[in-house]
Amino acid sequence: SPHHSSYLYSLGEKKILFVGEAAGVCICTQGEDLYLRPATPPRFHYETARKSLLALQNTQADVICYPHYGAFEEPKRLLSLALSQLDFWWELVCDLDAQGMEVDAMHPIVIAKDPLLRCLDKLEGRESFRERRFIRQSLMGFIGAVREYKEAKNELQ
Repeated sequence: SPHHSSYLYSLGEKKILFVGEAAGVCICTQGEDLYLRPATPPRFHYETARKSLLALQNTQADVICYPHYGAFEEPKRLLSLALSQLDFWWELVCDLDAQGMEVDAMHPIVIAKDPLLRCLDKLEGRESFRERRFIRQSLMGFIGAVREYKEAKNELQ
């Protein structure tokens, strides 16, 4: 996806990784808590996103820059968190979809179970409202990908 394009830029000795939304949306709250959300709207491809994060982890960057919001000096840790979160959402959505849940039923469950979303309420009013909407949109991407995966798996059997 174009919004997942990433670039590695050298500035003297520093390597700066601009990740687009490939590593999600990262916000440091007022209490210095980290909020991280996957940016996976429909049409989302789980395996491709996973491979992208693994490749980004190998860039040896010193700084990671998110378009939403800011720069951090722990790129390996943040990319690892994004990858773990991606895998967590995949497993959770697979489970919830198998239970017959739709997006509106899954939405509060994902927010409650993902530790990287727990500080959602610490975001300022408009930001919190916007992020709740984008969590739903990201969730819709996961649901579509899970259903495509299950359909392809059933066709092979």
